[in-house]
Amino acid sequence: MKQLTTIFLSLLLILTSSYATAQTQQLEQTKQTKPTEATLHHKQRQGLHGMLLFSNGAELFASHLPMFHAPHDMQVIFSLTVQDKQLQHSLISQLAQQNTIWSIEPEAFDLSNLGSAQQLSISQFTANIYQGHFERGGVKRYTQQITVNRLIVKQVLSKSLPSQRHYQKITPDNQPIQYYALRIEGRPGIDHIIKVESEPTANNQRNLADDFSFPFAPQAPSDHAIAEKLAIKPEKVNTLYLETGDLK
Repeated sequence: MKQLTTIFLSLLLILTSSYATAQTQQLEQTKQTKPTEATLHHKQRQGLHGMLLFSNGAELFASHLPMFHAPHDMQVIFSLTVQDKQLQHSLISQLAQQNTIWSIEPEAFDLSNLGSAQQLSISQFTANIYQGHFERGGVKRYTQQITVNRLIVKQVLSKSLPSQRHYQKITPDNQPIQYYALRIEGRPGIDHIIKVESEPTANNQRNLADDFSFPFAPQAPSDHAIAEKLAIKPEKVNTLYLETGDLK
């Protein structure tokens, strides 16, 4: 009888040990397969994010072409450098002199991580560069690795209608060409990039207002109204890009 009891206890110990080992293995497997917070964030705005490309005569800039639905529901504007230095100088000069659209078609990435301080931050990507709109008949001219130099605007689009249409200067002072972008707020929205040729003052400065606003209206203000707001000649203001259809 004592021998049977010993055998029974040994079998029970083996079964208990095997069960504990199986539970531990299952827990480790769950940890490996369960999406982490970083993984979930990485998939938040994964997609192909087309952008407007423009120049102030000293740098290149890009502005994401947003929509109100994910993964494109962010307004992002940044300065950039292309890998080919000769092409960099050529684009800076050419785009500053033109009032026509250039755009870039990047490889797919998570827009939330562009220029962020997080572990999955994206500071470089490969993109096709188009003369014209990359989805509306533009012609592909180059393929380049692009480096993000500094973020200027990065915000999730808000569908709540504001009381004002707020414009922000997105390029540095003391340049012959400066740009303003409408902060995209309220649905339907407006993506509006303004190009301004600034004239030097008596002390040879080219400083313009950092921002300005208009009372909210369904349509964008005219170039003439913006010139009046900035107290400059109307011919010095040109709309580079105006989009409403993608922001309904």
